[in-house]
Amino acid sequence: MFAPYLLYFLGINLLTYLLMYADKRAAMHGRSRIPEVTFYGLGCLFGALGLLLASRSFRHKTQKQPFRTISYAIFALNILLLYVLIPYLRAKF
Repeated sequence: MFAPYLLYFLGINLLTYLLMYADKRAAMHGRSRIPEVTFYGLGCLFGALGLLLASRSFRHKTQKQPFRTISYAIFALNILLLYVLIPYLRAKF
C-alpha cells in the first residue's frame, strides 16, 4: 500500500545523502561543487532527512548560515506535509 511512497522516500534521502558526501569530497579536494540550491530542491522533494543526516555525518555545511537554518526549515516543512498527506493517502487506499 505505502510501498511505492516508502521506496521514493528512501531513494530521495539516499540520493541527497550521497550528493552531500560527493560535495564534501569535492570541497576537500578543491573541485567543482554542487550548488546549494540543488540540496534545497532535494530537501523540498522529501529529502530533508538525508540532507540533515549527511550534514551531521560528514560535518559538512554545519557552520554555514543560512544553509543550516534553511535545511531545518525544509525538514519541518517535510514533517508538516507528511502529517497532512499520510491521512489522505490512507483514505485513498
